[in-house]
Amino acid sequence: MNVITLDASAWKTLDDFYDALLSALGAPDWHGRSGVALIDTMLHSDVNKVVPPYRVEVRNSVDLPSEVKCHIVDVVDLFHEVRTRRRERGADVDVSIVLV
Repeated sequence: MNVITLDASAWKTLDDFYDALLSALGAPDWHGRSGVALIDTMLHSDVNKVVPPYRVEVRNSVDLPSEVKCHIVDVVDLFHEVRTRRRERGADVDVSIVLV
């Protein structure tokens, strides 16, 4: 499995998170900046340059501003929810975002 490692030690804003993640995924310029937009493109193989299966590891997140950390946790939770529902239908895609 491909592992994409992001270093969050210098992130101060949500834009820092999305700039790093979307760049690492090879996302198009028009890509949205929300958990829903990430779900829409990360679980499919026809938008980003990086295709499933892969895991995004966000490292050095301990000192993130609470707004940024809470948003990332919400995105992680959303991925878990969506993948659980997809798995129940037999349509899961092995893609995840984790804080390590």
